[in-house]
Amino acid sequence: MALLLALVLGGFVRLEPVLSAKFPLKDGGLFFTFINALLQNQFSLPDTISYNGLSIPFVYPPLSFYISALVSSLFHIPVIDLLRILPAVFSILTIVAFYLLAKTILASDWQVCFAVLSFALLPTAIDFMIVGGGLPRALGYFFAILALQQIWLLSTQPTRRHLLGSILWVTLTVLSHPVVAKFLVYSAVLIFLFNGRNRKSLFNFCMVAAGTLLLTSPWWILAISRHGFTPFLNALQANPHSWTSYLAAFLFMQTNEPYLHLQGFLALVGIFVCLKDKQYFLPAWLGIVFILEPRLVASYAILPTSLLVAIGLEALVGMLNLPQEKIPGTPNIAPSPQIERRRLSTISTILLAFILCYGLISAFVAAPRQYLDAENIEAMTWIKANLPKDSRFLVISGIYGAGEDYISEWFPTLSGSVSSAGGKRHQGMSISLGTRVLCASPPRG
Repeated sequence: MALLLALVLGGFVRLEPVLSAKFPLKDGGLFFTFINALLQNQFSLPDTISYNGLSIPFVYPPLSFYISALVSSLFHIPVIDLLRILPAVFSILTIVAFYLLAKTILASDWQVCFAVLSFALLPTAIDFMIVGGGLPRALGYFFAILALQQIWLLSTQPTRRHLLGSILWVTLTVLSHPVVAKFLVYSAVLIFLFNGRNRKSLFNFCMVAAGTLLLTSPWWILAISRHGFTPFLNALQANPHSWTSYLAAFLFMQTNEPYLHLQGFLALVGIFVCLKDKQYFLPAWLGIVFILEPRLVASYAILPTSLLVAIGLEALVGMLNLPQEKIPGTPNIAPSPQIERRRLSTISTILLAFILCYGLISAFVAAPRQYLDAENIEAMTWIKANLPKDSRFLVISGIYGAGEDYISEWFPTLSGSVSSAGGKRHQGMSISLGTRVLCASPPRG
């Protein structure tokens, strides 16, 4: 019942912004170019991609682009529509995967119910997943959650089925998104350190690594033979940490709730419950995410956060649901404020209903809704049809925030021209004004 409710509510807050838009939410221009390159190359992996006047090595994990190109080719669906809808579909699938992970890790059915509903409605499980640029990220996240579930089972119940399942899902994660794959690797190492510090587990984890390298070798061998190790090393060095990312961990704002950070507070309660019970895995997992993820840390912290929300909420509801004589501080103190009965007290029911309604409103309000409007699309397509291809532009979008300027990101794709702010010599240049202007310069002016 909880999974069904999570799919209905989580599906609504993911699909409503997407179906209301006439264009992919926010970014996705580069990935649109990738998919079209596969179609034009008859599904053979291109050597390079032309984008914004640059020749970019095609070393990005290609699975999501192949899926999109295949669906477009078989069902004659425009690529732009797939880029708009598929990220939300993949994000909905992550709810099912997370339910399986929660059932594997958490101790009670109540915790599983609370966790899957928390994950379905947390803004950070939605915002960067359903946008156009979330296509590979949402798919990789889906596979990574399934991989973590199998790896946890492999560390506690080592069988051939769990070994093969781990290899399969890890392989698909690596072929989907590079940063999600990195998140999966250190999360798996943490699971090994907490659950499987023995020779058999070490052997199984080495088998997962070897199987993944073997199955992904057609992609990475081709990429390295064409471009060497430089693109991969550059990717690892991108997005260095700033001191504010560590401060965000202390402030516990990774839920990105627009109003009261209610689920963030419940996750904080969950941490103290885990520490009291000497269950250190989830606090350690959350901490290592904040240490190792320099960008979009909240999107990866959401897995341990949702599990901690469930633990904190169960403890809180359990306290409210205890008979008066068992409330801590009174005679006959209960040893643990767990929910021991299926029947909840009236106040507990009201609390859960409030949290559920608040979560739905919070997710709906926080969901991304910005997309390239008709005026900008018309301007960019006019440029492509009427101006020389070597024209250079300064795009002034009026959009603030690193990585948020979807107008500039779509410009090279739709116009076929070069944005000076995105070129090699102008990286890091940012101009934000209160209006949207496209300023053209003559090709050789």
